[in-house]
Amino acid sequence: MFTHEASICVGVPPGTGFGFLADPRNQVKITPGLVAVSATPPEDGFATRYQYELAGVTLSGQLTDSLRRPPTRLVRSLSGALDGTVRYRLTATGNGTRITCAMAIRVPRAVLNAVPTAVVETRVEQEVTATLSTLQSYLEH
Repeated sequence: MFTHEASICVGVPPGTGFGFLADPRNQVKITPGLVAVSATPPEDGFATRYQYELAGVTLSGQLTDSLRRPPTRLVRSLSGALDGTVRYRLTATGNGTRITCAMAIRVPRAVLNAVPTAVVETRVEQEVTATLSTLQSYLEH
């Protein structure tokens, strides 16, 4: 299992951040390796197909909201080629919201046989960091 967690502060209220994250189409906009999700309306909870690129390999499976507690918690579960979770916690601050993203995934053995473990660890860390940075850009501009 590969894990990483990071946080950012954004100048919007938790409800605004949660509203953006709740739409699965926005996940593709902010997560670098996520290249596609099947069309799905931004309803209360969803299940959709994903395609994720890791070290030149396209992996696919299902992305599901497993927990939605507006405006403070959102957990997305991945199953298929990647298994794991992406968790968002949103906490009100004096000037906006602190958003924490934690990713925990299992990578297929075939990928681990072809790519050094350190590369996968670095990629997971970069995904979390880039996701938060891009999220901040979308929310504050």
